[in-house]
Amino acid sequence: LANRYPHQLSGGEQQRTALARLLVFRPRILLLDEPFSALDSHLRFQMEAHLRQVIEKFGGTVLLVSHDRDEAFRLSEKIAIVSRGAVQTSGSKYEVFANPVTCSGARLTGCKNISAVKELPNGYIFASDWGVELKASKAAAAVGIRMHDVRLGEGENSFLCRVTETVENPFSVTVMLQAAEGTTPIGMELSKEQWNAVKADHLRICLPPEKLLHLRDE
Repeated sequence: LANRYPHQLSGGEQQRTALARLLVFRPRILLLDEPFSALDSHLRFQMEAHLRQVIEKFGGTVLLVSHDRDEAFRLSEKIAIVSRGAVQTSGSKYEVFANPVTCSGARLTGCKNISAVKELPNGYIFASDWGVELKASKAAAAVGIRMHDVRLGEGENSFLCRVTETVENPFSVTVMLQAAEGTTPIGMELSKEQWNAVKADHLRICLPPEKLLHLRDE
């Protein structure tokens, strides 16, 4: 591509050329700021695979800035969540996703279900946005649960909900559910086969205590 002008390069070629221009100087640190933001999904997939190989061979420190939680997880060993110029939490990617610490950290790692909390006696909390009492391992300002951790049927923290909306994704269905006293629905992710098997106006769900995220405010 050396004899081409910039306007003659595709988006993917421009990104690879920019990376090559950095690597030729043998830097000790690479800073990658949203490196795939201008690419379509197919090119993003190709460039990410190429970048993973570059990072493995590079041997130095790579700082990746991204708003894409999946991209950050796939490319990084450690993650720091930054909000309003300050690091809210950091650690291995597994630690940060298991315990994002704050509400904004939970949102950035993909948690769609978050409710404010009131502490109750005997190890229970009241999730005020969802309108339900929950057994919890500890008290916090808020509680969250990822959509894929919401379970169908009986169990601890089980309650009946009204189906308020269903959203069909390419390979799954997002089901929005609201408890009788809730003001904010709880989202859950089901395969299309699961949804077709249980399709109804009301569903009983449970929020396993070990899957709850205990969160503090920003």
